[in-house]
Amino acid sequence: MPSRLSVLFAFLLVVPACLEVESMEMRVVADGKHDRLDIMIVSRGVWSSARNDSDLASDLGKLRRCREVAAVPVPGGGVLDFTQEPDAGDDAERYRELVPFLEIEAGAFFTDEQGRLSFYQFLRVHRPKEFAAACSRLLRKAMLAEKKLSATTRALLEKAANEEMPVVIIDGAGFCVRRPLADEDHRAERAELARELERSLDRAAKDAEREQRRPAPSLVRTLVDNDVAIVRRAGVTEYLIGTQGSEVCDYVLPGKAYEDNLMKAFTAGEPRPPAVTQAIIDKQFAAFHAREARMPKAFAELKQRAQQPAGR
Repeated sequence: MPSRLSVLFAFLLVVPACLEVESMEMRVVADGKHDRLDIMIVSRGVWSSARNDSDLASDLGKLRRCREVAAVPVPGGGVLDFTQEPDAGDDAERYRELVPFLEIEAGAFFTDEQGRLSFYQFLRVHRPKEFAAACSRLLRKAMLAEKKLSATTRALLEKAANEEMPVVIIDGAGFCVRRPLADEDHRAERAELARELERSLDRAAKDAEREQRRPAPSLVRTLVDNDVAIVRRAGVTEYLIGTQGSEVCDYVLPGKAYEDNLMKAFTAGEPRPPAVTQAIIDKQFAAFHAREARMPKAFAELKQRAQQPAGR
């Protein structure tokens, strides 16, 4: 289940790193009049799981790219960065297909109410239905590339690819991922989900939650904090996230408990980020609705190249 949720939250390119985020909050606003989605991402408690100075310095450099080129820190995923130049033929290369739909602002670092190093930014998705179609093309290829597939599921995936079946659907501010699966593979995934729920509910997690006075990262927290549904249809399992058709949806992706190592490394070279409340971020996001996106130079140039006709 967590991997399915990640498909919905991760619009960009993952650059492997030891970066962690205690929680990522995302508000999606569907603007039907302008045929777009405006999105606010707030990453609270950014830290590094690195265990040596070299890796910590590397993570700090990747974290600063969030401010310089509009990359995005993601819980357990490192940094999402479209401007990272992929190798020819690399899997990452195909994600450039999404760039024409996106406008990403660099955002800013801040210190939240709990004193954690945090980061917020805004992004815009134009023509959501076309964006979903582009995501569907990418996801169908990714599903076909999976190694452990039954013959029946592979046949369903090949049929979906040949018929260009939509596997990503954006309905207002809600999302749906449709995964062609044979009955036996659906049952196997359902069983794995049940095992994950059992692990999330074990006694150690409950004790940790009581001791820390905050929810322990778990699949249960993801399910509690988000509107999630799993629908089984003939040959297809659908993962629905958010209220379908709603103009506004809020999502929360929990990560691991915060450590202050990146805050210490960050403040060794520049001042501590200012304290910022959610109310201030909300006010800035409201202003974002009424203006054009302010993209950093690197991403703006990438977007301009992506929109030029081939051969120019």
